[in-house]
Amino acid sequence: MAGVVTVAGGTTWLKALLYSITHRSDENNNNLLSSKHPQELIPSLETNLYVRHGEKNEKSPESLLTLNEDPMKIRVLGTHIPYQILGDVLNSSECKIVYVTRNPKDTLVSLWHFVCKSEKVEEDLWELEAAVDQFCNGIVVFGSFYDHVLGYREESVKRPDKVFLVTYEEMQENPKKCVKELGEFLACPFDEGENGEMEISEIVRNCSFEKLSNQGVNKSSELPDGFPLPYSSFFRKGQMVAIVKDKYYLEAYRAQMMREFWELRQRPRSVDVYERDFTCMKFCPTPRWSTEPLS
Repeated sequence: MAGVVTVAGGTTWLKALLYSITHRSDENNNNLLSSKHPQELIPSLETNLYVRHGEKNEKSPESLLTLNEDPMKIRVLGTHIPYQILGDVLNSSECKIVYVTRNPKDTLVSLWHFVCKSEKVEEDLWELEAAVDQFCNGIVVFGSFYDHVLGYREESVKRPDKVFLVTYEEMQENPKKCVKELGEFLACPFDEGENGEMEISEIVRNCSFEKLSNQGVNKSSELPDGFPLPYSSFFRKGQMVAIVKDKYYLEAYRAQMMREFWELRQRPRSVDVYERDFTCMKFCPTPRWSTEPLS
């Protein structure tokens, strides 16, 4: 199966949850979460197969795609690749997809902070004003945020048994419910009753921001093999209002995002499905699905 996330949309959290759900029978599962970063436990197609394929990488790309020795365990890979590119491969396999997306304004701010942590950016700072403009116009890594979400959204409507779509906000609001639903979707459901509830609670606790961010491996400032940022850069807790204090940036941000949302709503769609109401995502803490298809 593949875990797909919009960039800065909750990748690390999703990887920790998926690994814990699919490996909960392992006695050393919790120990691995305390000694290995979630990026190590669930390899990424982009980084593990290519960026890290070099002299320091002891694993070949083929080894990352081989089946587990235990056929009962689910093989999980992570990626940010849009459905428009990955679709043919996914459609020709039995791979299931768990897709997580996030409120676009928080996605942008998280991405901006993440990119600004790179040493290479220090010499050519990515100004927030430029980041807003590029994000709204889809000039960011892996392309347009809106097309990225709608690609997987359409597939989740057409084939809910193949694509499980959840928002970061839904995971925050009710993580236990999300973990239980993920277990059912991945065909490794939790037991009904007290034992199942205890397992779910333990996974939620071990994968919480507070627990993961305080693990020694996740606080490391050393650069992982082949990756330009330390593992500590994957953990940041902040609020939108606290981040964007400059009124000019905030007003420019709101105006441009609203223009983009309006253009999105006017864009004709080739598939008649209920689309994500991005305007509602902007103003509501927890996104809702619209009750009417976009025109």
